[in-house]
Amino acid sequence: MKVSSTGNLSTVAHPQVEDHTLPESAVRSELERVVTSSPLRDSGLLKRFLQYVVESTLKGEGDQLKEYRVGVEVFGRDASFDPKLDPVVRMTARRLRVKLDEYYQKEGQRDAVRIEVPKGGYAASFVRVAAPAITVGEASSDATNQRVPARSFVRRKYWKLSAALLLLLAIAAVVLYQRHTRSPQINGPGLSLAVLPFLNLTGNPENEYLSDGITDEVTGYLAQGIGLRVVARTSAFQFKGKSEDVRQIGKALNVASVLEGSLQAQGSRLRVTAQLIRTGDGYHVWSDTYEREFKDAFVVEDAIAHAVSDALRVKVSAVAGRDAQKHHVDPAAHELYLRGQYMGQRLSPEDMKKGMSYFNQALDRDPLYAEAYAGLAAGYAVQGSNAWAPAAEVYPKARAAVQRAIELDSNLSDAHSTLAGITLFYDWDLPGAEREFQRAIELNPNSARAHQWYGILLYYSRRFDKAEEQFRRAKEVNPLAIQIDMTLVMLCEAEHNYDRAIELARKVLSQHEHSLPHALLGLLYADEKQFKDAIEHGQKAVDLAGNDPDTNLVLANIYAQAGQREKALAIVQEFVGNKKAFVVPFTVAGVYAQLADKEAMYQWLDTAIKQRSPACLKLNIAEAFDAYRSEVRFQKMLTLAGLAL
Repeated sequence: MKVSSTGNLSTVAHPQVEDHTLPESAVRSELERVVTSSPLRDSGLLKRFLQYVVESTLKGEGDQLKEYRVGVEVFGRDASFDPKLDPVVRMTARRLRVKLDEYYQKEGQRDAVRIEVPKGGYAASFVRVAAPAITVGEASSDATNQRVPARSFVRRKYWKLSAALLLLLAIAAVVLYQRHTRSPQINGPGLSLAVLPFLNLTGNPENEYLSDGITDEVTGYLAQGIGLRVVARTSAFQFKGKSEDVRQIGKALNVASVLEGSLQAQGSRLRVTAQLIRTGDGYHVWSDTYEREFKDAFVVEDAIAHAVSDALRVKVSAVAGRDAQKHHVDPAAHELYLRGQYMGQRLSPEDMKKGMSYFNQALDRDPLYAEAYAGLAAGYAVQGSNAWAPAAEVYPKARAAVQRAIELDSNLSDAHSTLAGITLFYDWDLPGAEREFQRAIELNPNSARAHQWYGILLYYSRRFDKAEEQFRRAKEVNPLAIQIDMTLVMLCEAEHNYDRAIELARKVLSQHEHSLPHALLGLLYADEKQFKDAIEHGQKAVDLAGNDPDTNLVLANIYAQAGQREKALAIVQEFVGNKKAFVVPFTVAGVYAQLADKEAMYQWLDTAIKQRSPACLKLNIAEAFDAYRSEVRFQKMLTLAGLAL
């Protein structure tokens, strides 16, 4: 442990002494005071930086704190990080020294221990400060304050002082009563919370699955709090690795409080620190540190979730409080489950397969692990809904896994959402899917996925007003999710409100340069017969999505509407003839519908029906088929898809 005898604070007046016996507990107590002080409490980045260098120094790794290591482990820079080109570490260290100086000039004047980060390095120094003596000036001032006033002055003012004192005591009593009898006032939009991604400060990037997993598990538990709105993972994780002020995060996510935390490791031991902060004023409502074995992450997740519920005075539903009765999960299986969740969240075909492999390994360890079955089911369902694999191949596997999950634990909201998705997208049983979505929302009103998918069901059913209500609910819980914005665009298109749809799509595009809003804009401009703009956006979507068959077929659809038949057919033939490309038959049918090739259209629709392609649910919505919707053959297809009126 490095101890400084001089320090780097020029304004310090108290004697400082070198003391190599300074206990770690004293240093950590001082660290807690500093990070919760007014100069630092609103800066998550400065707090993370200081906590990291202090803990590293306490572990004897101070001489290893080089700029590259700090940049990668604290600031989330990748392996290509070059400190010479990116001065973020040096600049942040400079800001931290200023804030420490500010703290010790004011709030920390009488602290017995001081933490410094001397210039020229990033190792911390810990200084013991001698108790300050009373100066002559202070003694003189105290003597003056204690001087007994004249007796006549006391008589004249006594009653006024007494009244004022009684008033102050009454106010103080009210304040103290309120502080101890009700939950802390959240200066924001109602009782709402975002669980920010926990920081992985273990020094091992491979432990990212654990920090993300703890974040997800705590979020899932708190989402079942009665009357508490909890922001979905998709939005909260957009702040991962960023140093935004909590006030700005509160505004962006429309929440009154945030929970942030970090993970550190000492051998096989895991230390998790968490703190609950009001976004209105940066006040620390609660904080704590938990030390367990790595295998006991489950215990830490539950402890944090319960503590935050208590701090917010939020009651969790009877479902969320079932901990005592639920199956005791094997710790090794839980670790594998967290790894599976981590890979699956990346939402690429390869990562999804890796995630499902972890779920299977978890089930090998613990065959009664309901959440692992639910994760496996969700993986198969995602493959089917994204057309990464034929629906008839993956949806039956998804159904078997999710039914087993519900058998083991009937109160898993995500499992009911997945079953609802299977019932909707594969069975085409809209009433059955609606019941499952409603059950999922009953179990977890904060499930953005359940609200969004239920909205899609209502959209397919042409119940547009109710669909919009569900999309709005999903948006409240997941305010930064581009997918929800896109559903609102599609809803406006279905209502033929093209101007509004274009406005919303452009707004999304101003925030996210993504292929999906470009593709939708292309189709919308084609609807408006503005084919130059339509083709421009369709081509941009193809460029961003790469050699994606579905996006290319959107461009083919636009060419077909624009009367450029040869270009449309060239794209169709390129992908239909490519055995390596999985082509959605419904999309090909849409191109032929625009080309007025009825026989080819029906052939591809027949193929889509036989494959039980989820896209068939758009039969009653897609404008490409407007001219054919009254035909008997088309009406039969609507009946097969469960869409007949």
